Amino acid sequence: LDRDGVELQFVKEHTEGFEAYREFVEQTQWQDIVRESGVVRETITEISEIYHASQRTVMAWGMGLTHHYNGSENIEAVISLALLRGMVGGHGKGLLPLRGHSNVQGVSSVGLTPTIKNQVMSALERELRIQLPKIKGMDTLACVQAAAAGKIDFALLLGGNLFSANPDSRFSAGALNRIPFKVMLNSTLNETHLNGVEGENLILPVRVRDEEKQSTTQESMFNFVRLSDGGFDRLPSLQSEVELIAGLAEQVVSPDALDFSEFKKHRNIRQVIAKVVPGLEGLKNIDESKSEFHIKGRHLGKPRFRTESKKAKFSIPKATNWHKRADVGAKSSEFILTSVRSEGQFNTIIYSDEDSYRRQPDRRALFMHPDDLGRLGFEDGTLVDLHNEIGVMTRLRIVRYDIRQGSIMTYFPEANVLIPQDTDPRSKTPGFKSVLVKVRPAQQLE
Repeated sequence: LDRDGVELQFVKEHTEGFEAYREFVEQTQWQDIVRESGVVRETITEISEIYHASQRTVMAWGMGLTHHYNGSENIEAVISLALLRGMVGGHGKGLLPLRGHSNVQGVSSVGLTPTIKNQVMSALERELRIQLPKIKGMDTLACVQAAAAGKIDFALLLGGNLFSANPDSRFSAGALNRIPFKVMLNSTLNETHLNGVEGENLILPVRVRDEEKQSTTQESMFNFVRLSDGGFDRLPSLQSEVELIAGLAEQVVSPDALDFSEFKKHRNIRQVIAKVVPGLEGLKNIDESKSEFHIKGRHLGKPRFRTESKKAKFSIPKATNWHKRADVGAKSSEFILTSVRSEGQFNTIIYSDEDSYRRQPDRRALFMHPDDLGRLGFEDGTLVDLHNEIGVMTRLRIVRYDIRQGSIMTYFPEANVLIPQDTDPRSKTPGFKSVLVKVRPAQQLE
């Protein structure tokens, strides 16, 4: 804004709310921006000059922006930055959320969201000649909270590691304990099979993707869908998730209502998806063509948006706390904790204690700025405990690290014992990367 870098013609023709957004930005103080972001003004200016000179920019982000209580507003800020220079709707321009693996993106693509889109709901009812319930579903944390309240008497857990994926580990274990009967479909044993397992628990092992007997499709983070050739028959007695789910459904749903035996064939599932989910029509012929395709509507070739006016909207943050870090440090032991993954893990599953990314031999590490070590009288290797009103994480080894002052970092999901159940009000995502904690010397073991 200060350097006349705004593409005013694009903003005028393709956006709304620019003047209010400009006023908000101009009223925001540099001292607040620097303190809350942890990035010095000179670095922000350098990045802005690079962006100002760019003719084509794609903005990508991951959990570092979304795992906050204002995660939705973080993404809206990225979108607004792209709109300022017309970097949406054209070749070499765009917005790209990065997901960890195809399931994260694929399940939402086929409609598995707390509220199924009306267009998909109606098409599914017409195609299968069924009536679906119209009540709103629950996100992951809401399900666990409902379990804690005794409102869930049966849970079918499809893959994943529900205990380790949730914040407030003590609460999650207690909540899962209150579900009297749990059936878990998994390819790998994990913490959910060990925590919160009071009552009856049934674990059904399943084939992984490269063991499937039939061809499967996967969606990449770049919105391409491709077909695999199936896999090798490592354990002949194992069933796939599809076989187990369809088989269970056959036992409880009358074939007069819906014949689930048809859905034991992957091809048949793809045919239905092609008919009911906009953008995935390419699945209809993929078994014959074997050709990958890009999902329709995911790439904006022109700046025409899915709003009533067909224009993009600048957003002004309402939930973001511009003084969060100003309030931290009233006591010298207070820090903002962020939790991260290591090289030796895939999502919540830890395959190796070693973290080659940060050159750590184990996961009992707490990363801290050198000046904070000196201020607290700690040294490399000092053992400390982290604690807050949620829980305690004990005997972590201090590691001198290039991280901003006032922040500390350790590993997910172990840090979930400290993560509260507070979430972004819109995405319902917990703030895994911005939690207030205190540090103290490790308590002596009795």
